[in-house]
Amino acid sequence: MEFILIIVISAFFIGYYIFITFREVKIKKAEKAVKSGDLDTALAIFMEALRKNPDDVETLWHLGNINEEKQLYPEAIGYYTKLIELNKESKYYSRFELFKRVGLLYRKIKRDQDALDYLLEAYNLLPSSKEVLYNIASIIYSQKYFYRAIPFFEKAMDGYRNNPEFLKDFGFCYLMVEKWEEALSLLEEANKLDNTDYRKKFLLAYVYLRLGYYSKSRELIEEIANKYKDLMNINELFYAVKILYLVYLNDKHYDIVKDLITQLENINNNIPETPYKDDINMATFFFRVCQEYYDIALEILAKSISFKPSEEELSQEEKEEEKKSQSHLYELVSILARYKREKELQLYAEKKQFRDEIEFSALENKALEAKNELLEIFENWKWNFLSKDALWEFFGPKVESRFDPSLIIEKYTESKLTTLKKQTKIGLAKREEKEEKIEVEEDLCEKILQMDIPSFLNLARELADKMGFKIISQSVKTDPIASSEGKGVDFLCVEKYQPSTRVLFCFRRWRESIGYLSLMNMVEAMKTLQVARLVIVSTSYLSSEAGHAVENDKRITFYHCDDVVHYLE
Repeated sequence: MEFILIIVISAFFIGYYIFITFREVKIKKAEKAVKSGDLDTALAIFMEALRKNPDDVETLWHLGNINEEKQLYPEAIGYYTKLIELNKESKYYSRFELFKRVGLLYRKIKRDQDALDYLLEAYNLLPSSKEVLYNIASIIYSQKYFYRAIPFFEKAMDGYRNNPEFLKDFGFCYLMVEKWEEALSLLEEANKLDNTDYRKKFLLAYVYLRLGYYSKSRELIEEIANKYKDLMNINELFYAVKILYLVYLNDKHYDIVKDLITQLENINNNIPETPYKDDINMATFFFRVCQEYYDIALEILAKSISFKPSEEELSQEEKEEEKKSQSHLYELVSILARYKREKELQLYAEKKQFRDEIEFSALENKALEAKNELLEIFENWKWNFLSKDALWEFFGPKVESRFDPSLIIEKYTESKLTTLKKQTKIGLAKREEKEEKIEVEEDLCEKILQMDIPSFLNLARELADKMGFKIISQSVKTDPIASSEGKGVDFLCVEKYQPSTRVLFCFRRWRESIGYLSLMNMVEAMKTLQVARLVIVSTSYLSSEAGHAVENDKRITFYHCDDVVHYLE
């Protein structure tokens, strides 16, 4: 009996040895085929091996690599995600490598929403990977969530400071949030490293213009127009001429400005439906105002504005008054036109009565006020005329679909992990019925707790702005007691670059944890205010029960004050 058992065991080991040896021979043959570039042979061998052992990590890894090499990206993603599900260690890969590869492959097939999910997981496993950081930043930036992209760009900077495309993207991100000095240094460096890309020059010229460096802006735009005209589309060319128009208008080179307006008209006539007619009319109007040809400016404005017809027959003077009543701009220029005429009469008249001098002085004051107001209108108009959003349409990354990356980001940020750790400590403390307070670190959190009420309110407004929210109402009070004591403030906001997304921003400076009832007051306010998201910033952590509620509600984002330090630096 023992002899038979020995034979069976020996046969098993011999068979196993033969199987392993045969398998290793096959694997080596497949690996050799990969090295020689015979991917189809290698693929056939590994597929046969997979049929025999569907969960073999080595086979799955090789199949992922081969399909990636053959640019069969969905198939490669399938093998890598299978390895993630198996969660087995291997000498061939780490979990970080798997998540990174899947994220990068999803980017290649234009599925950035899925890519962001995997790349953030990779980031949590290895926060120092510059490649992962850059790709995360690129995805968030491409979705126009610029404030959220900036911290990831900053962390990736050390690995890409000599990469002109990275510097261009980072600089463009700062441009879109109007951080002109930051954008300037990055775009200048990008242009030094790659002096042949007209897109980088275009963006740099725009930043120069916004900072008032007119001659530098003009030099770059004229270089683009001379060297890269054939690469630009007609809308980009139109925009370039608009930049030159503003530069030369600022320098009072009116003959050149007039020629540039003619160029704008010619370009517009070559675009279907002449979409820029209103832009050109206003450009011509302000050109004539700058020349102080107010009567001509009024004629241009009269043609541009659809004045309501009057039911009665009006005299010429009455028509003018009607136009003034319908257009404030027309009224302002009319004052300047009248002042110019009266000034000329004053200069050439031999004698004027004192009464006329008083009237002239009053008109002079009105003209000064009109000129200042008109200058303010012009300043606002010119940045609509040269909208940075148009630059985004020209040079921003093209995406297959739009999505809100915030919900994905919040699943993986360090603040979430920190919060969960603190919640666990709070839960244990409660179960053990220990009356211990959460330790508050002596940094930003402590400073916030010690601030006077006006400083706290100013900090809350600044933080909301830097986190990418535009405040539309400061009268919201989800907790009247906290508001009256200066312990809390609530703002109704919209996302700066997604104005359709309404957000309730709640800032609390409490030493005790935020409880479930306090959280529910905020959630109830979400319904009343019809907001899509709730953002909470606090000097204290969530209670265990409130933490679970936040964990299960994707609309809510919680930040401890330590997690927002970088926004206030």
